Amino acid sequence: MRFNGLTKGFFILILALVTWAFFDVLSPYFSAILWAAILTIIFNPVKNKLRTALGDRNGLASLLTLGIICLIVFIPLMVILSSLAVELNMVYTSCNRTTRSSRK
Repeated sequence: MRFNGLTKGFFILILALVTWAFFDVLSPYFSAILWAAILTIIFNPVKNKLRTALGDRNGLASLLTLGIICLIVFIPLMVILSSLAVELNMVYTSCNRTTRSSRK
């Protein structure tokens, strides 16, 4: 009987170690996994409507949904980030000129 309890305890210990290692390996990717889950929840109704409109062609509906996500989410995000980069470059240049002119 004691051997059975020892086996269960060892199994729980190994399970805890493997779980900890799994989360340690995945920890750099938690933000990407979170964003993927958010986009999945938001765009799942769109994919379901596309799938019924395309006659239960799930692969094509998924591809079209991915294209819609790229058009709606990622392209405006790229435009905003590029304009932010330009503005930050202008601020840096302006601060650099101000610093140089105050030194003279």
